[in-house]
Amino acid sequence: ARVWTQDAAAPLAAPPGGLRGVSFGGGAPLPEAPALALAGAARGGIRVAVSDFLFPHDPDALVRRLGRGVARLALVQVLSRAERDPPASGRVRLEDVETLSRRDLVAGPAEREGYRARLRRLREGLREAARAARGLFLDADEAEPLAAILRRWAGEGLVEPCG
Repeated sequence: ARVWTQDAAAPLAAPPGGLRGVSFGGGAPLPEAPALALAGAARGGIRVAVSDFLFPHDPDALVRRLGRGVARLALVQVLSRAERDPPASGRVRLEDVETLSRRDLVAGPAEREGYRARLRRLREGLREAARAARGLFLDADEAEPLAAILRRWAGEGLVEPCG
């Protein structure tokens, strides 16, 4: 997970190229991110937390923590195509990018539907918690071109076209 904090007066810088080329590997899971990573924004600043958010958490508590001390919060969930819509059945290897742990399993249609239902609940919980805090919940596919992502985010008010 990555957390960017920036004063509102400065334009939000975007990484060049697509999100696939950006390293999102965090040193610690977002709920355990050091408080220092959440410090540093002026009261009028914005905070953008980029994560897959695929870890056990209470969305309301997470949004409260991330939104503390800033005027605006944006949660950006970046998922791969397989994370959004896993294969129908077969062998699956789950890898945790923070802990580097792996788990191999065989999944069928029931497991796939259970995963999809949990992902929907997770996303709805984050979206509602962000909305209640006057923040944004946005998503991005790791393979989506950055220009398309930024156009969508401009429609949500997170970034503004300039120059």
